[in-house]
Amino acid sequence: MRGCRGARRGSSKHEPAAWARLYPHWVLRRGDGSPAALTVVRATEAEGAEGDAAAAGHEESFPNEEALEQFLNKELEARNPGSCCVAIQDDYYHWRDNKYLPSAGKTLWFTKQHGTDGGGGTEGPDSANADAHHIFFDDNIHHKEHDSIVCIRGRASPSERFHSVSGGNLLHYHNSMLVKAFVVKAVLDRDYFLTAIARCEEKFGASRGELPL
Repeated sequence: MRGCRGARRGSSKHEPAAWARLYPHWVLRRGDGSPAALTVVRATEAEGAEGDAAAAGHEESFPNEEALEQFLNKELEARNPGSCCVAIQDDYYHWRDNKYLPSAGKTLWFTKQHGTDGGGGTEGPDSANADAHHIFFDDNIHHKEHDSIVCIRGRASPSERFHSVSGGNLLHYHNSMLVKAFVVKAVLDRDYFLTAIARCEEKFGASRGELPL
């Protein structure tokens, strides 16, 4: 697992600008409401009154989803040596206004198969992505086709375009990439997340090639 992504909602014990200095803080925006119309804003200055980074003064966007996936899988480590922690603030209202459909939820990118060198290894610009295993914990991940918080944008290989995995197919990703978080259990069991990650790694390793897109 190469990194950890989270979504921050509400206030923090740190002021926004101070929090942004502790960790890279990004805000996900959807321009026309479609999954692919994404702008990611880096909050380097004080945020707006409602947690919006419109006042951040530094906007960094990506030309396409492929560039954003490459950033999440590879460039974060280069930009932040010794730290793989980043926060991306979700667009809760977009999810709510679209009746809590998975396709309108927090976005996770997944490329099933990266290029190989013919001998089982990887090559090319996507080689750094081949060992990335993203695991998404959220208490609003439900085992329901039409009500869940994560939208997986998947593709079979780097040569294809991303598309939203259907709610029905998302059920196959549970406990390998998607984990419903139980807050009380996490508080009571200090190994809660370690146990869940180990379970996900085992299942993902056995089923990655069979995950439906």
